[in-house]
Amino acid sequence: MKKTINISLAKQKFILEEDAYTRLTNYFEEIKKHLGQDVDGNEVIEDIEASIAEKFKKVINKNKEIITLSDVEEIIKVMGTEEDFNREMGTEDKKENKSKRRKLYRDPDTAIFGGVSGGIAKFFNLNIIVVRLLFIVLTFFSKGFGILLYIILWITVPKAKTAYQKLEMYGEEPTIDTLKDLSSKIKSKTPSFINKSSDKLEYILRIFWNIFKKIVSFLFVIASLLGIIFVGFVAVSSLLYKNSGYMINFIPINDLIQGIPYNIMLATGFIALIIPLLMILLQAIAILRKKKILTFGLVAILVSIWMLGSIIFTSMAIRYLPEVVNKVDNHKDVQRVSQILDTENIKLLKVSGSRIIIRNAEASATNTVIEGRRIDLNYINISKDGESLTISRENYQNNDPKCLFCEPETIVIKIPLNREFEIATSSQARFIHENY
Repeated sequence: MKKTINISLAKQKFILEEDAYTRLTNYFEEIKKHLGQDVDGNEVIEDIEASIAEKFKKVINKNKEIITLSDVEEIIKVMGTEEDFNREMGTEDKKENKSKRRKLYRDPDTAIFGGVSGGIAKFFNLNIIVVRLLFIVLTFFSKGFGILLYIILWITVPKAKTAYQKLEMYGEEPTIDTLKDLSSKIKSKTPSFINKSSDKLEYILRIFWNIFKKIVSFLFVIASLLGIIFVGFVAVSSLLYKNSGYMINFIPINDLIQGIPYNIMLATGFIALIIPLLMILLQAIAILRKKKILTFGLVAILVSIWMLGSIIFTSMAIRYLPEVVNKVDNHKDVQRVSQILDTENIKLLKVSGSRIIIRNAEASATNTVIEGRRIDLNYINISKDGESLTISRENYQNNDPKCLFCEPETIVIKIPLNREFEIATSSQARFIHENY
């Protein structure tokens, strides 16, 4: 029977035999001695701990819960032994790392949005600028497919969080050398606009990409700000003027929203529109300032609120939209009506105004009538002066400037075939002669 020790490695708990714990402790001392002052030792140690923890997880199972000395020795052989350290320090040739098949991860160290481009670039050993340009080309030349593909990969491809996963992304075994190189690479990463590359093509692409990124980010800042202002203005106006004299399609707003949970729909609709605009604004500002603003927690909160608001608004819209459409179609002011004109003793009919058609009535008709929507007929002036009858149409906008989406429709004057008066029309009115 051997004594066991509980340890915490990379924030994960493991049970080790006493001699395995002693060997692991000595190994970490050897690593610290080997690293010296070349790089940030604590950062590399954390990466190594995370890699060893990943390997410990593969060793234990439901039938084996304790890490033995032999398990630790096998892992040390992969990570690099003390002899490997001495050979590296005593010769110029470094130990060759065994390569393995690369795995597709999202790369958080090169991420602008989700790290998809960086992960694809590592997986296929391509320049990240080339991958980003390909997404741009797909977006502009395939009706936005590039954005859809990016979002799908963002959701489905895991992010390389640990050093072990990052080395899998590069296709390298997690040894001391590779972890040290990885730590140095991430630490010295300087995505500066003027950071020249030895590859001229890469340097040109980097310059182009940084200029393009700044221009697009600035445009997104402006567009999202304008969108937020517009959505806010519409929301506030809709709330303040719901009981005012404003109309939509000649129908008072108060009539349209009667019996509908208007305030809830307005609030959830505002959330559904404003949160995406806010996230675009924050991300664009973060790109321009080269400083992360949208953390995972903040994104999770915003997306949760957006989903809740969108679901509520969509369900209410599906429920109440048919009622609103029915009110618009059947409102008394937009129903078509006809009115008999008094043309007795009239010898001259004068018609002026836009969207007025004069035509012959059916053969059986005996009266002159004017037909149209009730709201349109309200703007018709009819005056009789001796033997002349004048019909003119007002501009509804002069009387109802608060009417939104309001367009006058055509009014028809039907004259019987046995008429006994002349017709004088303005250039805007039309006379259509029809035989029945």
